[in-house]
Amino acid sequence: MSESSAPTPEPTAPIPGNAAGKKPLPVWLARTIFGAVAAVVLVIATLIASATLPVTWANTISNQVAGKAGASIPLGMFYGFMFSFIPVIVGWQAHHKKLHKWVRVGILVLAVALAIPNILTLIVLNANTNAAVRARLNWVVNAEWFGIWSVWFMVIGTVCAVVVIVMSRM
Repeated sequence: MSESSAPTPEPTAPIPGNAAGKKPLPVWLARTIFGAVAAVVLVIATLIASATLPVTWANTISNQVAGKAGASIPLGMFYGFMFSFIPVIVGWQAHHKKLHKWVRVGILVLAVALAIPNILTLIVLNANTNAAVRARLNWVVNAEWFGIWSVWFMVIGTVCAVVVIVMSRM
């Protein structure tokens, strides 16, 4: 017992998530890697969506019209107006400075999500992909007037939303 009875220090445990005591990645590098991975995922999702969504949307509208020639006009009016008027009104709510930044971002994401039917309609009418061409042909046969009436009422819905916003600010 000639040794000192002082306690020996225990070896320090490595920091969790830091294998073998390596230093963590710098913040700029971690964000760059995250951004690059997010960009790749976004490109892949866009390619998949551009091949499937236009035809799916055209089939949905064709099924709603159900072969009735006159049904495509009020359906186009409804989709065009409602899915432009409501997103503009909802998106306008993000201008309030009192809201937290992430609440404002959430409101804008909700506004874009509410506009998806109109975005899909514009993709079908204006894109040059094979899927968009097939979707346009589907509408020519099954819902001939949907596209043009939807576009007109997108404009009307947006103008009406702006008028409501301006009138409420006066």
